[in-house]
Amino acid sequence: MIVKTWAFQSESNPSKPPYETQMHDDGNLSCNCDGWTKRFKANGGVRTCRHVRLVEQGIADQYAVSVWKNPQFTGGVAVSSPAPVRQEPVQAKSAKKLGVLTRKVNWNRMAA
Repeated sequence: MIVKTWAFQSESNPSKPPYETQMHDDGNLSCNCDGWTKRFKANGGVRTCRHVRLVEQGIADQYAVSVWKNPQFTGGVAVSSPAPVRQEPVQAKSAKKLGVLTRKVNWNRMAA
């Protein structure tokens, strides 16, 4: 289950959709950026990228375009509810007010 998702805008190509870094309930992190998907460290097979390192350092919320927290996940125990709650991140709401283009996130996919 995905606990939290951060969206990071590409610094090298701002016209690209934001990269998504996800934290899973077992503590594992993953990202869909090129650094995560194409590079693989030879020492012990550790896979990492700039976005994952920001999450590990605890400063990802400051750099992310938007942050999504799974409302069905609380304190290490998944809570089942009859219908998933859709909640738009605060940063995305602010971006809309300022007219900043953001990518739509499929919240139903995130809740699965």
